[in-house]
Amino acid sequence: MPTFLRRIAPITGVLILVNLGLFLYQIATGISPTNPELDDLGRWGANIAALTLTGESWRLLASMFLHIGVLHLALNMISLLFLGSIAERNFGKLNYLLVYFLSGLGGSLVSALWNARPQAAADLSNATPTIYLVVSAGASGAVMGLAAAAIMLKLLKNASREPLALPFSAVELAVLVGINVVYGWQTNGTDNACHIGGLLAGAVVGLVLGAVRNTPRPVRIAAWLLVLMAAAWGTQRILDVNEARADLMEIREELDQESMDNTKVNPGRDDDAAPASGRR
Repeated sequence: MPTFLRRIAPITGVLILVNLGLFLYQIATGISPTNPELDDLGRWGANIAALTLTGESWRLLASMFLHIGVLHLALNMISLLFLGSIAERNFGKLNYLLVYFLSGLGGSLVSALWNARPQAAADLSNATPTIYLVVSAGASGAVMGLAAAAIMLKLLKNASREPLALPFSAVELAVLVGINVVYGWQTNGTDNACHIGGLLAGAVVGLVLGAVRNTPRPVRIAAWLLVLMAAAWGTQRILDVNEARADLMEIREELDQESMDNTKVNPGRDDDAAPASGRR
């Protein structure tokens, strides 16, 4: 086997293949590889607040494996290839999967909540709040979570004088993450809420991982079960609250009736906005 392939950690390799395989299958069904339609992204599971928060919570997971064009896919897979392989070898396979999926789901949830909030209309003469329809997808929330978890583990290991086998310091990782967040705020079409959500989730999971890493196995299992139960309970509570919001249900009904590429997001209001995609 070539040296390059031997350096790819197995779980990371599987995650990359799943993302690539899904993307190729979508192309085979007629979806554009460079500029997919919003309707197509919606059907394949993109994170759309009005749908995700009103009964389609499966989009929190599905959107982690969906990408908005080949360039978006390539950038995320390159990041996952290098950071994921390093993280997997340091965290261990099961811990790595927990960090990856909890960070990705956390990023998706924060993205949906952020994009569902009422925002002031761009026209100052019309102060009626509006909700902008954002179609979000990508793996970068999970990737950012891996970086945040690595920072937490690095800091904990430094404090205990047990070096972590990472080829960069916590400060270097933090600078890299900071650059990505700042760039996201400055770039149209980037779902930075997902990045920040992934970072926060990854940091929390990293702290738990560092705290229980050298404890007996039953303690580690109990700690992770508590984390998973708390995450599931909190997510369900948030979804229950948002499912009752009349404005989100109104938008959902509009989406059910029309093409997502043509619909407006605030039926009955004067400050409607067209849908937009959010790469992450």
